[in-house]
Amino acid sequence: MNKNFYDYSILTDNKLAVGWIDNRHRIDDLLMKGIAQNLTEIWTEEIVRVYKCPVYIDKDIDKLLNIAADNDQKFLLLLAMGNHLEGEKGDFIFQIIDYLKDNNLDDITVIGHLLDRNDKWFELHNQSILINIEWWKNAGKPYYGNPISENVSMPILSRSDENWHDEYTPHWIQSTNDHKIYNGLCNGHNILEKDLQTKNKIYSWGDKFRQSKNYYYPTSDIKINTVLENIATTDTNKFFVANTETWPNKLTHCYDFLATPAAGLSPLIYAFLCKLKEHNTICIYDISYPAIEYQKKINSTTLDLTDIYNSAQFANKKTPVACPAANTEYNWQKMQNQINFLLKDGLTEFYYSIWPTLNIKYLHIDLLNIDDTARFVRQIQLDLKYGFLHLSNIFRYKNNGILNSKRVLHSYEMHLYKKLASFFPNKIYTKNEEKNEELIDDIIINSKNIDVYSNMKMLPWVNND
Repeated sequence: MNKNFYDYSILTDNKLAVGWIDNRHRIDDLLMKGIAQNLTEIWTEEIVRVYKCPVYIDKDIDKLLNIAADNDQKFLLLLAMGNHLEGEKGDFIFQIIDYLKDNNLDDITVIGHLLDRNDKWFELHNQSILINIEWWKNAGKPYYGNPISENVSMPILSRSDENWHDEYTPHWIQSTNDHKIYNGLCNGHNILEKDLQTKNKIYSWGDKFRQSKNYYYPTSDIKINTVLENIATTDTNKFFVANTETWPNKLTHCYDFLATPAAGLSPLIYAFLCKLKEHNTICIYDISYPAIEYQKKINSTTLDLTDIYNSAQFANKKTPVACPAANTEYNWQKMQNQINFLLKDGLTEFYYSIWPTLNIKYLHIDLLNIDDTARFVRQIQLDLKYGFLHLSNIFRYKNNGILNSKRVLHSYEMHLYKKLASFFPNKIYTKNEEKNEELIDDIIINSKNIDVYSNMKMLPWVNND
């Protein structure tokens, strides 16, 4: 049974690398600099561990282009530090995957954020740029082009009448046969000019790309409160019914206790995989009140497991708390396909005979809060035989990592394990990356040999810690 939802192979098949533009020397606010570093850590681990793409980092875009070329990469995705590659429309990398699938790769040269700077010619903003390294080499390895303040003769460009927002974000630019004197040049001027010599139009990122990431502009004078408010409200009012986690294969033990986040059908699925018996206990916890309220409705609704989309939509109508993500169709069919596999293994019988008898507790907690960790431990019955702790991606969750470094998140995770192991020695298991289940007592022992930065050795501050 293939339980993976996504195929990232197009990234490695087409040798895509990621180049972080190290802009820390231009960030004045120390908190903003820390957020930029944390975001870079979060996404570097994801890019290396999940997407299997190489990652480089340097202040100089031209150096990053040459590093990619020297390593025989075909595409380089340049990202300025301060990028959060997740937004209203999902993950930015997923949009890159679709873009590579939907376009002739030879036609892709340069795409990014185009800005009309009026008397200073056009800018290719360095927050995110995709460059075809094969094209770049064939074009003579043109340098990127840093800002220039003096007057320069450059081609007059035509541009789309439409803007993505404001009046300076054209959908495309196009060269004309005329030149004029401009009062300066902006970022990316040379590579844009070179690209316009080899193609008719250059396009900018469309809405899907723009809405699948957040850039916090760490080098600007943006108010830090604005960033913190954005972080505080992101995702705490959402609920993902069609959860995209990879489930474990058959578990070894028959568990009598399960702790799991409010995550759509995950409580049911993990209860089934854990082989819970009648009247066993599930603790469904979450940081989000709407998620817990929606989970209650899902659990109290008799679902048609062969048609979870319509069943869950019905439950959503009965929910008094707004859950924006509950209405999305994203991943529904993939989730249904996975459920169909479990139906063959006996999920239907479990759902009608065991599931209604289970003792379900709901707990609103934040596992990154030490006091909440103690409350969580108190929910577990003292006489359990074996308990399974499903943590989902809480300690790898992107938004948790914005204000916490990888090392801090790891310390929170170990604190939870140690607390549980002290009360329930050799009784609590959790899902492991390489294994289906692992005793948390063993995780604590093995943690002494774990390098939490193993996928981030290229980041300069990691090596300086």
